Amino acid sequence: MRTFEHQEELPQPEGVDSVLEAPEPTAPPAEIDYRDLYLRALADMANFRRRAQERAQETVEEERTRLLREFLSVGDNLERALAFQGQQGLREGLQATWEAFRRFLEREGVEPIPAAGQPFDPEVHEAIAVVEGEEGEEGRVVREVQKGYRYRGRLLRPARVVVRR
Repeated sequence: MRTFEHQEELPQPEGVDSVLEAPEPTAPPAEIDYRDLYLRALADMANFRRRAQERAQETVEEERTRLLREFLSVGDNLERALAFQGQQGLREGLQATWEAFRRFLEREGVEPIPAAGQPFDPEVHEAIAVVEGEEGEEGRVVREVQKGYRYRGRLLRPARVVVRR
């Protein structure tokens, strides 16, 4: 092991004493609690979601109520038709019911799909039967068994049809 006999004291660079004696830095004046801010943001988001769901549910209930009111007038017409004596009264009551229902569908954006006499379109027609026919008539809808409907341009229900082969 070696030992040094001569140890020389090295000079200190300027300003070292002032740095060594300087007070330690202090914390910022207002310490920010990020965890608390995070928890508050989470709670705000949860409340926002809850309120949005409640509003959506209220809107659905309002629409259901409106829809049921519309159907009540259809029911009233049926009730009147059943209460009225005579064949003509029944026919008039059913006609009024159909007209009320048709107007309701129209207001809601529901449109009937043309079928009878049209070329068969598998996008909007459902063939439930095929019949033999004259040449040149093949692929055409002969009869509409059940009306088809579109709702705002989208297929709501295909028309059930009989097609000529």
